[in-house]
Amino acid sequence: MSKQPYGQETLGFLRKRNKKKNNPDPDPPGKKKIEFWAIRIRDPKLFAEFRVPDWASKVSDLISKGSKITMGRYKKSKKWGIQRILIDKKFTKTKAQSLAKLIKKRIEG
Repeated sequence: MSKQPYGQETLGFLRKRNKKKNNPDPDPPGKKKIEFWAIRIRDPKLFAEFRVPDWASKVSDLISKGSKITMGRYKKSKKWGIQRILIDKKFTKTKAQSLAKLIKKRIEG
């Protein structure tokens, strides 16, 4: 009888064991998961690089607490503009869209 080093059952067991060991639970039970609506303001293809500046988040917090703004630098330009705004999912989608419009108006005028 030929002895194989690992059978399919053994490999499956090793994969499961390594998966548990190497990948801890991404959402531990005590940690609150925050979800956002991503409101796109402009197409990301228009931009060369992206940042999430603190100053923009502070301005957006005045309208919607916890919101985040992704700014992008336009290609072939040094100017920056809002690419997207993240609004907490405690709001409905339509309310999040109206809050995003207010934030955009406050930052870009």
